[in-house]
Amino acid sequence: MEEKEVIKNFIEATVRNGEALSQGNSSLANIEFDKIKIIYNELKNNNKLDLLSSLLNYSNNNVRLKVATYLLPIKTEEAKQVLSELCTKTGIIKIFAKATLKEWERGNLKL
Repeated sequence: MEEKEVIKNFIEATVRNGEALSQGNSSLANIEFDKIKIIYNELKNNNKLDLLSSLLNYSNNNVRLKVATYLLPIKTEEAKQVLSELCTKTGIIKIFAKATLKEWERGNLKL
């Protein structure tokens, strides 16, 4: 799969995952998360996680949250800055961002 297509698929799955979570549709959220995880693993295994860097400032906060989380090991300061900003939002984004930062700082987040 071409890099542009991988990024497009990542964005689409992440947006759908976030929408499903906010609607309480755990079945769809899980389906989309599985797609995200496959893409993440493909990028990680090919040392191409850095391709996600351009999405740190993406317009959708679900995308920013997922990207910042996945980039913590390689772009720690930039990822933490995005997560800190997302902690000022409302709802599930805020909850996930705070939990991610907390677990990262404790050394419990293995990516």
